[in-house]
Amino acid sequence: MSLIFDSFPSLERAVAFAGRVMERYRYRLGAQVFMDARMAHDHDPFPWVQVPPVVHVDRNWLDTGEDVEFDIEEQIRELVDEFGGTYIGT
Repeated sequence: MSLIFDSFPSLERAVAFAGRVMERYRYRLGAQVFMDARMAHDHDPFPWVQVPPVVHVDRNWLDTGEDVEFDIEEQIRELVDEFGGTYIGT
């Protein structure tokens, strides 16, 4: 399952967001950028249309249930504002 962000103003902004997330949270955290809504959906199905550019941030590091990991998720959701994207869910 991923944190899903979409509607970035450009591919460059989506790539920059994904890069910042991977740089800031290097441990067990990946991010993928999609320019095709179908490919984004196939990677991680979501009940609504994902509007490209789309970024999926892996959540596998949240499996331990520790509070610090949920704080990190919130930080990532806030970070997207700097890049013009929208958090749409998991």
